[in-house]
Amino acid sequence: DEFGSNVYAEYSEAQIGQDFDGDGDMDEHTFQDGVNTEGTPDGYIVFTQVIKVVDEEAPQFELQDMEVCIDGSNCFADVSLPQPDISDCSSALSTEITTDLPNPTAGDPYSYTDVPEGVYTATYAVSDDCGNIAFRQMNITVVDCKKPTPYCVDGLVLVFDQTGLITIWASDFDAGSFDNCPGELTFSFSSDTTDISRTYYCELDQGTQPIELWVTDAAGNQDFCTTFVDLQDNLGVCDDLVVISGHIYTEEDEMVAQVRVEVNGGDYSDYTDSNGQYAFTQLPIGGDYTLTPMHDTLPVNGVSTLDMLYLQLHILQLQPLNSPYKLIAADVNKNGVVSTLDMVYMQKLILGLLEEFPNNTSWRFVDADYVFPDPQNPWMEVFPEVLNYNNLEVDDLAADFIAIKVGDLNSSASTNMDGGGETEFRSGEIALLEADERAFRAGEEVSCFLRLPASSSEGEMLKALQFTLDFDSDLLAFTGPAPEACLGSDNIGDRFAESGKLTFAWADATGSCSGDEPLAGFTFHALQDGRLSEALRISSALTPALAFGQGDAAMRPVLHFRRDDSSPQLFVGEVYPNPMRGSGILPYHLDQPTTLTLSVYDLSGKLLMREVREAEAGSGFFELKELPGDASAGVLLYRVESAYGNFAGKVVVE
Repeated sequence: DEFGSNVYAEYSEAQIGQDFDGDGDMDEHTFQDGVNTEGTPDGYIVFTQVIKVVDEEAPQFELQDMEVCIDGSNCFADVSLPQPDISDCSSALSTEITTDLPNPTAGDPYSYTDVPEGVYTATYAVSDDCGNIAFRQMNITVVDCKKPTPYCVDGLVLVFDQTGLITIWASDFDAGSFDNCPGELTFSFSSDTTDISRTYYCELDQGTQPIELWVTDAAGNQDFCTTFVDLQDNLGVCDDLVVISGHIYTEEDEMVAQVRVEVNGGDYSDYTDSNGQYAFTQLPIGGDYTLTPMHDTLPVNGVSTLDMLYLQLHILQLQPLNSPYKLIAADVNKNGVVSTLDMVYMQKLILGLLEEFPNNTSWRFVDADYVFPDPQNPWMEVFPEVLNYNNLEVDDLAADFIAIKVGDLNSSASTNMDGGGETEFRSGEIALLEADERAFRAGEEVSCFLRLPASSSEGEMLKALQFTLDFDSDLLAFTGPAPEACLGSDNIGDRFAESGKLTFAWADATGSCSGDEPLAGFTFHALQDGRLSEALRISSALTPALAFGQGDAAMRPVLHFRRDDSSPQLFVGEVYPNPMRGSGILPYHLDQPTTLTLSVYDLSGKLLMREVREAEAGSGFFELKELPGDASAGVLLYRVESAYGNFAGKVVVE
C-alpha cells in the first residue's frame, strides 16, 4: 500500500497507568487512530483476564472410636465428645453433630450427662463457606469399669459326714455383695468364674481353710474378700480311712491331665486334673490296694516323621536315644526291642493306615521311684507299671508315675485335656516343594512330581516330611505312585483316595533321596480337562503338614507349581495363620535375588503397611505385625511386587 514498510502491527504491553494511545491523556484507549509512519512502535494492546479461585476440597479431619468408663456409684457416665483438629483453607467452618447419645448439655453440642451403658454413634458434618462438606462417624462405648463391692460371711463351721467329704459353694460365703450397675453377680473361689465349688477330704483338709470369695459383675469387673471355713470331724469318720494321692508327669516334668487311675481294677477311680494330680481319700485302713494308671486316646498325639528320623538315627547308632523312657516310647509294638519294625508302625500310623499301635496303648506309666538297673536296656527286668500296697495303714501322698507317650521321641505330645491341636510354627520358615505346572485332558494319565527347588542350600535340606495331598476327585482319580520318583508306595497312604485325599510320610537320616530324581510322584487318571495347580494342594486334613530340616523346629510345607519356562520365578504362599491374631507370617521363595515390595490394604484401599527389602535367593518371609488400630479386625488385602511377578491375597484378622 501507500505506506509501504512503515505499516506495522502493535504489540501487547500491559502497563497500567500509561497513556496507551499516546494522545496526551489516560482515557484507557488502547490504540491510535492513525498510522505510525516513523517506523517505531508506540501503541499498546491490553487484555482483561478474570481469574476465579475456587475451593472444591472438603475439610479434612479424623475421628477415633472412644470408650467411656462408668466409675461412680450409679450406672451412668458423662460423655465429652472430641473436638477434632480440622484442616481446611477457610477458617469459617460449621460443625453439626448427629448422635443417639441421651441428655445433651444445653448450649454445648459436645457434652452429654447421665449416659447409661451401651454403644452409641456420633456423626460429624463439617462444612466450609465454599459449600464443601465432610462426614465422619465414631462409636462411643459406655462401659461399667467399677468393681463390685464384696461382702463375706465371717467364717463357716462345717462337719464331715459319714462319707468323709464336704462340698462347699462360693455363694455360701456371700453376705450381701453388691454392684453399682444392675445385673447378676457371679460368685467363685478364684478369678476363674467357673471355680464355684470345692470338695474337702477329711484325711487331708481338717481344720481351718482360708477362703477367697470372688465377686464378678455383669461387665466382668472383679473384686474379692477373704474369710475361712473350719472343717471338723465330730463324728470320727476320718480315723478309719487312709489316703493315696500323687502326680503323673512326663520325664520333662510336664503334668498329664485326664489320666484314669483305678484302684483294684475299678473299685475306686479318679482322673488327674490339669496339674496331673489324683487322690483317693476314702480307702479303708488296713486294705490291700493296686493302683493302675491308664490313658489310651489319640495314639498319633506327638508322633511325627521327626520321631521316625530319631528312631533311624538310633538304629544306625548315629544318635542313640538317651533315656530308658525314650527307649520304651520307641518300642511301639511293645515287644521289648527297638527295631525298624517300630519305624514301619510309626509310618503307618502317621499315614492313617493304622488306628493304633499293635499290642500297645497310647501311654505307658512307670513308678516314679523306680530306678532302672541299666538305663540303656529298660527291659532287663520287668519295670513296675502299677503300685501295690499291702495292709496299708498310713497315707501315701507321693504315689507318682512317669508318663510315656508311645512313639513320641522328641517330647512333643500334648499333655493337656484336649489332647493336642494344630502345630505352632515357631518361625516363618517354609519347606518349598515344586511341581511342574501342566494342563491335562480327560482320559490322560497325568503325573505330578514333587522336587526341592534348585536354589535350596544344604542347610535347607529336608530330613523328614509329612502332609495330606488333597486332589479334586471330580477331575482326577489316583492310580498309584509314579515309579520315576525316589519314594514310592511305602511313603504314600491311599486309604482315603476315593474322597480325594492322599497321605505322605518320609524320614531319611542318610540323604538317600538327595539326587536329581524327584522326591515323590503321584499318578492320576484325568476324568475332566484341567490343570494341576487347580486340582492339587497340600493340607493337614488327615496327616498334619510338617517338615523338618537340620533342627527340631517344624517348617510348613507349601506346594509351588512352576511355569514351563526357564525365567526366574517368585513364589508367595498364604498368610499363616489365617485368620491371624496379632501377627502373621507371609512366606516366599525366590530363584534369584531381587527387590520385593509388600503392601497391605484394608477393603477401602487405605494403605496400612508397606515394606521394601532386597531379598536373597531362597526362602524367606514377611511378618505382618504392628498394623494400625483400625486394622484390628476384618479382611485385609496384601500384594507382593517384584521383577519376577506380582502376587495378591487376603487375610482375616481377628
